[in-house]
Amino acid sequence: LLKVAIPEISDLQGQLKLPADLKGAGRIDMDLDRLDVSALTNIKMENSGQEAVADYFPLLSVSSEKTFWKNSDLGRFTMTTERIPGCLRFDRFELLGKDQKLTLTGDWKTAGGLSQTQVKGRLELIKGGALFDRLYITKDLTETSGVADFDLSWPAPPYRFALADLQGFAD
Repeated sequence: LLKVAIPEISDLQGQLKLPADLKGAGRIDMDLDRLDVSALTNIKMENSGQEAVADYFPLLSVSSEKTFWKNSDLGRFTMTTERIPGCLRFDRFELLGKDQKLTLTGDWKTAGGLSQTQVKGRLELIKGGALFDRLYITKDLTETSGVADFDLSWPAPPYRFALADLQGFAD
């Protein structure tokens, strides 16, 4: 097991523990003070790497005290993954903030050079108007709260989420 202190950079701050064998049962453990998830949209992977990613993708355990989208703090983030044949499973994904609570599970499948991500979960909006305003979605909603259960998918890796490609339902 290799333990690495991540230097202070704007997107990622904390500690990283790497197992000796990334293809084995050990997890990459990221215990972060800060994570900017908007930086994940800059990840580039060649198509040849995507084809077999579920077969070799290392197991992850990620936690972050402060999780940002651009400059907006969304709260505490926790995620763990599991490797199953042909798929990387998100068995725990939680984003708990002052304005929202997002919990989900999901799968990332790859076949023939194509990726598909599917998630099921719940979004509880405590102060939806404040959240939407901070994320630059809309300023038209003010005192908004509610709960939405969802089952969604998109034809891309999880880090390539785009509203235009989203399929599924929310209730």
